Amino acid sequence: MKPRFFILIFALIFIIIVAIAASSKPNNNSAMQQRPDPTLKFTVQSDTIGNDYIIITNEATGSRVTVTQNMLPFSANFAKGDVLTFKVAPRDGYIFNTWIINDGTWESGNPLSIRPTGDFTMKAYFLPIG
Repeated sequence: MKPRFFILIFALIFIIIVAIAASSKPNNNSAMQQRPDPTLKFTVQSDTIGNDYIIITNEATGSRVTVTQNMLPFSANFAKGDVLTFKVAPRDGYIFNTWIINDGTWESGNPLSIRPTGDFTMKAYFLPIG
């Protein structure tokens, strides 16, 4: 009867250890959902001859920066899913022409709001008046 008793005790201890190990194992799905979005980076450039300043606003956080010509190129971080708004102010004698985003996309909005999904670079172009 003693060997059965030891087998029963051993089996009970084994079940307890397995139950504890299973309950302490993290659920990968919940860990992925709770992890914050990764930080992404953008860079803004300008042809510099027509640019006076660029106002960049992160609509998700409300943060805003005014980038002057001597600060270009300017880089900053944002979270995936954030909406970024870029508004350029041309120098006297120039008009804003277009943005060219690193994927070759041309955007003429001023201000321009975008929801990027990855790192990007964009450049503002201006035309002389007259």
